Amino acid sequence: MTKLATRSAVDVYVIATLGGLDRRVAELVLPEPKVRDELHAARVIACALETLAGLAIGSTVGAVTDAVRRTLGMIPVVATEVAPPPRTPHWMDEDRMKPSVAGLKHELRRRIGLGHRDATAMIAPIETQIAPGDRPAFARMLGLLARDELVAERFAPQVQAGWRCAVAAIEGRTIPAIDPLWQRWARRFRGDRPVVTPTSSELAVAGVIMQIG
Repeated sequence: MTKLATRSAVDVYVIATLGGLDRRVAELVLPEPKVRDELHAARVIACALETLAGLAIGSTVGAVTDAVRRTLGMIPVVATEVAPPPRTPHWMDEDRMKPSVAGLKHELRRRIGLGHRDATAMIAPIETQIAPGDRPAFARMLGLLARDELVAERFAPQVQAGWRCAVAAIEGRTIPAIDPLWQRWARRFRGDRPVVTPTSSELAVAGVIMQIG
């Protein structure tokens, strides 16, 4: 196994931050929904999962762009051409999407683990935008961020808020969305339209770390 010491500063940061998100998801205690229609429940959870997975990657990237802005006084351009991983035609109906807390947490943790490629692809080009003399400071900044739990601390309430919305939708109750992100999710869901969730690139470009702070 390659030691972390031999990895790039970007790689170390992404591994550490996604690992922190994974641990927070594993530790969360969430209420079980009262499921009457398993197919409907699975689709609700799949839609919430798409937003949460994008938010995990977006907040990982957003923490770097925000730190670069504050530390180096520049606004980096985030790569948005990262293609999402391919999905099967019936990705929301796959057997692994169980309409339960365990199902959500299992799949979200899996998606966070797979997010390494996307997060790295969006963060790595930032270094080329930084003046050569400032790149050692950029590497040190990433090292500090790798030891910071702030991204994970901010992500946990978003998972809880998203799950409250999902449970309400599963149980046929009014969706209690307070955060702007979940308000948009709830409006689209109540309108009986496909839930169009922002991609991780869009979340990062929008400065998601400021949005969820």
